[in-house]
Amino acid sequence: MLWALAEPAAFAGLLVAFALGLLIRTTTQRALRRWVLGERRLPVMPRLRYDVDPFGAVAAALGGTGWGKAAELPTPGGFGYGGIHVGAARFGRAWRALTLAGGPLAVLVAGWAVLALHRVWYPDSFLIVFSRPVDVLRGVPGQAGEQFLLSAGVGLLCFGVLALIPLPPLDGWGLLWLALRRPGPGAQRARYWLEDHNLGVVILLACALLPPGARPILLVVLDYLVWPLTGPFR
Repeated sequence: MLWALAEPAAFAGLLVAFALGLLIRTTTQRALRRWVLGERRLPVMPRLRYDVDPFGAVAAALGGTGWGKAAELPTPGGFGYGGIHVGAARFGRAWRALTLAGGPLAVLVAGWAVLALHRVWYPDSFLIVFSRPVDVLRGVPGQAGEQFLLSAGVGLLCFGVLALIPLPPLDGWGLLWLALRRPGPGAQRARYWLEDHNLGVVILLACALLPPGARPILLVVLDYLVWPLTGPFR
C-alpha cells in the first residue's frame, strides 16, 4: 500500500480491501464452524488481537495485499493446522475443508460485488480495462471514485486468492494438509520447517519484496491469477 500513497483514493481502497478481507474471512470461517461443525460457543465477531498477523500486515503495506492469522482447523485424532477442537472428529474432511475455504471464497465474492458496483457506476470506464492487478496494487491513477472502487475490488480478489496459496500461514496450506489422508515423513518434515520454523512466512515475505522494484514475485503471481477473475467486468 505504501506504493499507492501518491494516489490517496487508491491507497484508501487498498486499505479498505485489506481490512474488509480480514473481517469477511474470519467472520465467515467462524460462522461456518458454528453452524457446520456445531461449535456453538465460538464467538463469530473478529478480534483484532487474534486475527491480525503482523507479517501479513507488513506484506500488505509493502505489496498492497496481505493475510490474516492462520485459521484454527478442527481435526480428529491430533493437532491439525492451527489447533484442535474436541468433538470435531465426527465431521468429515469435506466439511472441515468447507469451514476453511469458506473464508477466502467469501472474500472473492465480495471483490466481485465491488467490481460489479464499479461497472454500474462507471459503465464507460477504461480504467479496469487497461489496469492489471499488479498496477492496481501499486496505486493506479484515475478519477477518485473509480480509483477507490477498483482498488477495493481488486484488493479483495488479491486477498482471497493469496489466502488459497498452499503455504503457511495461508488457508491453502490447511486445505492441502486436509487433502493428505496419511501424511508421510516427508510431509511431516515439510510441515515442521514451514510452520514451526516460520519458513512459510519467510518465503511469502521474500516473494513480496524480491526482486526489488515494481514487480516482486508475489505480485507477478497474483497478477496472473487475479487477472482472469476480473474478466467479466472489463
